[in-house]
Amino acid sequence: MTGGGPAETVLICDDEIDLVTELGDLFAAFGWETVISHTYAEAIAVLMEGMPVNCLLTDRAMPGGSGDDLIAFALSLPVQQRPKVLVLMTGVPDLRADSSEALADLIVEKPFDPAWLQERMTLLLHRNHRE
Repeated sequence: MTGGGPAETVLICDDEIDLVTELGDLFAAFGWETVISHTYAEAIAVLMEGMPVNCLLTDRAMPGGSGDDLIAFALSLPVQQRPKVLVLMTGVPDLRADSSEALADLIVEKPFDPAWLQERMTLLLHRNHRE
């Protein structure tokens, strides 16, 4: 939570159902609202609805679309609809090498410590101002 205001909202998109469930539970335990999607299309639908999403946490490689494409889509939204923090997860170590070309604020390699990720995203959220 941020200073007694509304909870932060994270949209988690990954086709690994167990990972999405674990991350959703962890963020909820820290007081975040969580929205879960298992496909690129589901995540696009959530973003198109205009639901306020503070953070987007997405896998890089998914059926139907990539995390890079999802982040690019999020950045194309009107400023007030854009997530403030964009995080890309990858299970392929070599993909971290091209992070300078990625639009993400953070690229994390699986496996990772979910509590560390939540802490890092909170720090980024309070530093980033995509306005």
